[in-house]
Amino acid sequence: MADVLFTAEVTVPASREAAYASFGGGRWADWTFDARTDDLRPGQVVRVAFPIGGVPLAGIARVHRILPAQRIVLRHESPWRGRVIIEQDLFVSKSGSCGVASVNSRL
Repeated sequence: MADVLFTAEVTVPASREAAYASFGGGRWADWTFDARTDDLRPGQVVRVAFPIGGVPLAGIARVHRILPAQRIVLRHESPWRGRVIIEQDLFVSKSGSCGVASVNSRL
């Protein structure tokens, strides 16, 4: 299986803590892959949409691991069960806003 790497980097005009708190819902809910969830804790379902060929491809992931206000790791269940890991690292940008780098690998 070949590794395919998607990288998305966005700047959220908020602190790292506020950006993290808005993951899956809230003011900046769509800051990465249009993720939607009611509860950000291990085992919970997250709905995501990947930009494949300019068309969003819907999928389901589960929260695998979190480091509050630092990293969110999701494991994809559909359409590529067990093959996609989404790692989202939150960092402070030069402007003082929160930057979010997301990486998906192993398609």
